Amino acid sequence: MRKAIIIFTSLIIVMIAVFGVLLMSITKSNDKDVAALQNSLNQMQLSESVMINQANDFTEKSGSLSQALASAQTEIQSRSVEMASQTSIIASLQSISQKNVDALKSAQSSFTSAQSSISSALSSAVVNKK
Repeated sequence: MRKAIIIFTSLIIVMIAVFGVLLMSITKSNDKDVAALQNSLNQMQLSESVMINQANDFTEKSGSLSQALASAQTEIQSRSVEMASQTSIIASLQSISQKNVDALKSAQSSFTSAQSSISSALSSAVVNKK
């Protein structure tokens, strides 16, 4: 009976040792899994930081583009007003030019009429002298 208790006790000690080895193996495996998960988490956080930086850059560039677009629109409106003013000035100059042409035609007509009257008067004077 004593031998059976020793064998039974030895068997329990061996089982405890095997259980301890299994527990250490599982713990080591879990440590590796935890390390792998921590590494994956760090990589995801790094990727997230990169994406946040890219989003911030995009937002900043969008703001700059919006400002440039607003500036260009203001410039276009300013130039449109300027062109309208220039168009008005051109129309006024064309009107003045047309008036000058009309005045020159009238002066030419008067000159031609005066020249004709002078020629008639000279012809009459020549005929009267003979």
